[in-house]
Amino acid sequence: MNSKNKIKENENFSSGFYDWAIFLINFYQRINKRLGLDFESFIILQVVVSYDVYLINKNKKLSLESLSFEFEKSSNAEILNDPKLTVTSISSSLNMPRETVKRKVLLLQNKNFVTINPNKTIQMGENYTKIFPDFASGTTLDLARLIQRWDRKDIVRKFLDLKI
Repeated sequence: MNSKNKIKENENFSSGFYDWAIFLINFYQRINKRLGLDFESFIILQVVVSYDVYLINKNKKLSLESLSFEFEKSSNAEILNDPKLTVTSISSSLNMPRETVKRKVLLLQNKNFVTINPNKTIQMGENYTKIFPDFASGTTLDLARLIQRWDRKDIVRKFLDLKI
């Protein structure tokens, strides 16, 4: 039986899907309440954050506390060693209109979640580094709750058994 059929025939799908929907709703509410962002702006911010994490992970793997410290260092640096993140590159990676990305990046800059350098590269801003540890911890705990619910319903094993 192929993986798509296993998913279709899984009797716990609706229960697992409900748990997933609740996770997404809670996640979006935390984004909106804690950060004051719409989801598209948050995704753009995550591209900026993931770029920094990618660069950090090239050299070392870090704990949440150490990662927070690295974020703080990089947000205080005027220009990264190898900056490549621009409105155009974000627009391309997310398949979003350039003007939409530009407008949302300006919103993120106004909230000091990102910084736009003189060479038009974008990096993480000081305010994001301040909220990151709490926000990442909350998301990790919510994800752990979701996985634990799925584990009690034997959904995790079924996911791991899927051939992808």
